[in-house]
Amino acid sequence: RRSYFIGRWIRHCGWYPGFQLRLFKKDRTTVSLSRVHEGFLVEGRIGELPGDLDHYSHRSLADSLEKMNRYSTLEALDRLDRGRVRPVDFITHPLSAFLRKYIGRSGFRDGMPGLMLCWISSLLTMAVYMKRWHWQRSTPAEQQAARERHQ
Repeated sequence: RRSYFIGRWIRHCGWYPGFQLRLFKKDRTTVSLSRVHEGFLVEGRIGELPGDLDHYSHRSLADSLEKMNRYSTLEALDRLDRGRVRPVDFITHPLSAFLRKYIGRSGFRDGMPGLMLCWISSLLTMAVYMKRWHWQRSTPAEQQAARERHQ
């Protein structure tokens, strides 16, 4: 698919091409259990159809930041049991996310929208670690309540 961010087609940052499974045999496919960006696990061969689907999921900067907050909550809940968050994680993981998309996936070639998108991705990563750190220090009842609130 061809994804747009604040009105601009993003050709880099790891966003294009964005392959999405659309047609499948129901009896040979299961849905992944991830809360964010659910996917399909297919038993067998996967083909591709020509052409792009335009995807306008980030219509404004405010929309992107709201989505970042929502997704970071869901991702933090999915990763809550993956071990303790260390202070260094707040620095290394967001920086790595930014560099991977901006340099490694050529986000710089998308100009200012690419820079903004890579920073938002970095902020999302930082928010995931901050929320995990917070919930790891809460009671099991508080953790369960958070999971139920964000089903």
